[in-house]
Amino acid sequence: MDDRPVRDLMRSKIQENFNGAWPIFSKILEKDVKHMFEHWKAHFTYDDNYDEAIFKEFKDVGSKHLSKIFAIQRGKLHSPKPEWVLDWAWEEMKAYWRFDAFKKLSEINKNNRASKGGSAGYYGGSITIGAHVDLLTVKLKNPPEQDYLYRYLHSKEGVFPESEKIIQEAVKEAIQAAGDDQEDINRINKLAIWASVAKNSKEHTFGLGNLVKMIPKVCATPIMQKNTELQERVKQLEGEIAKDMLRDALAQIGCQHPQFPQFLAYTNIGQSSGSFEQPPSQPSGSQSGDRSSP
Repeated sequence: MDDRPVRDLMRSKIQENFNGAWPIFSKILEKDVKHMFEHWKAHFTYDDNYDEAIFKEFKDVGSKHLSKIFAIQRGKLHSPKPEWVLDWAWEEMKAYWRFDAFKKLSEINKNNRASKGGSAGYYGGSITIGAHVDLLTVKLKNPPEQDYLYRYLHSKEGVFPESEKIIQEAVKEAIQAAGDDQEDINRINKLAIWASVAKNSKEHTFGLGNLVKMIPKVCATPIMQKNTELQERVKQLEGEIAKDMLRDALAQIGCQHPQFPQFLAYTNIGQSSGSFEQPPSQPSGSQSGDRSSP
């Protein structure tokens, strides 16, 4: 099932009710966000147990939507404003973007993303990480460890800050916990250790790609059960499952109005207008195209 029409309607209602000088989504007061949400919610009925999760998703969709549109607008402040932004609000928003503090904050965020310590370029080409693992397994006669795989696929060694030290210490700690039990030592899951400690500030795991799915949700060894960082990783994976469930719920909600995708075609979000195109005429009783409905 497709949940995109439901998200498109979220973006539409945010634009329809955009009546303030809000240069970024986080500047919108909670009461105004809820007002936008209620306009979207009026088109559907669903289990109240989903309300909190759907409202959170609504805010996430809105944040990404405005960020994408306004990122383009900031680069060409003399271009026409999006038609759904009020004139007075647009002038205030442009003043905000011109303000030195905002420019400095943007530069700091840019530097944080690039990592001044030296950013890594992926040099694995069009071959998937899984394919590289297979090739290296043949070459090395053993599956490659994650730190080796990461260095192999990127332009510089040691890009991940103190990667060697961090991984070695984590493995050493696990071995010490195992004591003299060779069976426990053999069961130490280095892939899980890598996933637990080799992360950036956004909790993205370095060098895993889709192989993150290989990480077990429950570790059979007492050693790894005691690893609190790995437990956090398990929670993260469970969160991804929750997102999948929410996506399915939104798709089912969209089935309540099978007619509205053809009347609500969200197009060109990368353009300055970010407009929603609707046909000149609509069947009577259509909810999705009625801008006056709550």
